[in-house]
Amino acid sequence: MQHSLSLFSNPSAASPTGDLQPGEQDIMLPKHYRSKATESSSELPATSRFNEIGIQQLSSHVYSQVFPRKSTNPPKHLVDLSKTHLERHQLLGKNQETSPPIAFNLPTLQGSTLDEHFYKLGRDASEPHLTQARHYAGVDLPRPPKQWVKRSGWTKYFTDGTSRAIDAPQEAMLTFDTEVMWKESPFAVIACAASETAWYAWLSPWLLGESETERHLVPLGDPAQARIIVGHNIGYDRARIAEEYNIHQTRNFFLDTMSLHVAVNGMCSRQRPTWMKHKKNRDMRDKMTSESNSIELAALLENRMLSEEEEELWVGRSSVNSLRDVAKFHCNVTIDKSQRDHFGELDKESIRGKLDELLDYCAADVAITHRVYKKVFLNFLDVCPHPVSFGALRHLSSVILPVDKSWKTYIERAEETYLRLTNDVERRLAELACRALDIKDKAEEYLGDHWLRQLDWSGQA
Repeated sequence: MQHSLSLFSNPSAASPTGDLQPGEQDIMLPKHYRSKATESSSELPATSRFNEIGIQQLSSHVYSQVFPRKSTNPPKHLVDLSKTHLERHQLLGKNQETSPPIAFNLPTLQGSTLDEHFYKLGRDASEPHLTQARHYAGVDLPRPPKQWVKRSGWTKYFTDGTSRAIDAPQEAMLTFDTEVMWKESPFAVIACAASETAWYAWLSPWLLGESETERHLVPLGDPAQARIIVGHNIGYDRARIAEEYNIHQTRNFFLDTMSLHVAVNGMCSRQRPTWMKHKKNRDMRDKMTSESNSIELAALLENRMLSEEEEELWVGRSSVNSLRDVAKFHCNVTIDKSQRDHFGELDKESIRGKLDELLDYCAADVAITHRVYKKVFLNFLDVCPHPVSFGALRHLSSVILPVDKSWKTYIERAEETYLRLTNDVERRLAELACRALDIKDKAEEYLGDHWLRQLDWSGQA
């Protein structure tokens, strides 16, 4: 099981009794859903409503709130058609269980229709981030620095080549990436960010030998500032941001280019093996074509593999989710991720020796992530134009899992259970394999078994 940071709130910031602190309700409850306590169903007048064929619908009290406009009766020919279909299947007039009318007060509808209501709620949940995200999709990042300053914390690099130390990048729009020595610690050792006007680099004090502990989080600035933070699999990087561990929710909006790609050109798990097969065929075709000067061979390979791909037309319209594959799909850019292995193979001193190279690598990931964002975000707005789709991204990417001191014990128990069940499965499979091997010379036995007879026994002597 992968080891990673979890997002948790500061226990000292919560009430010792578990009650809400003054002002917390305003933070937790969106304004459209603030309302006085509703009366119980028995205290409100309501009658049951049934349609023309006897199906129970919303009670009169709820219906008038959800549909404030005056209702119209359905056309008679459509009612007759419905009855005909039900009679054909012997369903018309069948007894149905009816429920007492349910009545409660809803928050005021924002608009005259449900469509208008949810559109306004979506806009309210999306702004000002949607406007920022649209603007940022048209921005080109400046060139990354040619030289890096080996200084712990954040350093801001200006376009004129100068730099200075800062507490945090006070930007409204950033593309962000972190690097982790994952065998040593789940905490970041390097982070890079870029905005429309500048580049930023963060170095862990532990990496530079200024701290005995590796437990350093990356600060991003005032949590009350509305901010767009773009990254690929940004949830991984979010777990290393200091402000995200505050009990009060930040106004950071994490836009994940991987999630945007999945929404626009993603694939389900059952499609992945087929896509990988076609990718392998394409790679083999390109390799054989480049290594051979035979025009006939190239044409033969092209025709054969194209005929196979015609059966799966979706293959060319999708890719797996890694940054390398997503960048190739959307931007036709090939990137080298081999330097990523250094963070799992080298120790702290060796990482320091390659610091310029690894900062270049992290900055290159930021640059290519922004190029992907410029493509895939606009595609996302075309495929999912309703503001609720965009507004939901903020909440889906900003969840918090509160934990206490028992969290470590839970992780240890989960890991122990996982390993025990894995070992049990492997042992059971080995037993079944040995049992099958014992009857390899007894065809009448394995052919008479519903499971064993499906195996390929042709290779057994």
